[in-house]
Amino acid sequence: MCVCVMCNKTQEVVKACQLAMAYRDKFRKDVIVDYICYRKWGHNELDEPSFTQPLMYSTIRSRPNIPDAYATRLVVSFCYCLLC
Repeated sequence: MCVCVMCNKTQEVVKACQLAMAYRDKFRKDVIVDYICYRKWGHNELDEPSFTQPLMYSTIRSRPNIPDAYATRLVVSFCYCLLC
């Protein structure tokens, strides 16, 4: 079994790992969790990826980092729950 998940979706990563563990526990089979993500700062400290992929890395750099995006999503969903 293979589970694919986007790494910038924090809750989905947790659910994918829980699903993989439940499958492994129930069926005693191997599970692959395929994390789909990107490297924001290139391959190492000396690499400057915007030299070879300027458009892609300008898009990547414009995105908020994952912890900040997750915190914002939690605050918005909490405020929404209070209004309901």
